[in-house]
Amino acid sequence: YVYIGLGGEGDYIGEGGLVRRADGEEEWSDISKGLPDNPQVRALAIRPDDPKVVFAGTDKGVFRSDDGGSTWELVSQRAELLQRPWYYHRIHAHPTDPERVYVQNTSLWHSTDGGRTYDDIPIPHGDSHDLWIDPNDPERMIEANDGGGNTTFNGGKSWSSIYNQPTAQFYHV
Repeated sequence: YVYIGLGGEGDYIGEGGLVRRADGEEEWSDISKGLPDNPQVRALAIRPDDPKVVFAGTDKGVFRSDDGGSTWELVSQRAELLQRPWYYHRIHAHPTDPERVYVQNTSLWHSTDGGRTYDDIPIPHGDSHDLWIDPNDPERMIEANDGGGNTTFNGGKSWSSIYNQPTAQFYHV
């Protein structure tokens, strides 16, 4: 297995770059080549069916690698994809289609051309926080947001209601 994660010099997590390590290797190697200097990597997605395809959401844009992070291509600098800090930014690779990717922050964004252009997928409530895509039926997804959770069976064309469950959001306990 090859592991890719957020990290930086001297450790494998928390410095803002990207690192990679294969099974049996002791050290993590920096794979931030091709990304802007000192990138603030906010989100990372690896294709489940092809781990060489990796997407990184940074403060500079969305990057794509087709060789497991050895090289990177800037595919989008769309402002709406970059408007939130790291704790509010997610990126998801489609489980079967290498050209489809989802980005979350205030909304849910969807690309069908490898991350170059995006369309907004209307969701019942804003502030999109997480997304589960069924690996056996990618049209079935569950999206979590400040209003609760929503389910779709048609790739986001329609969603279940957020008013069918009691939901609360806690900021401090």
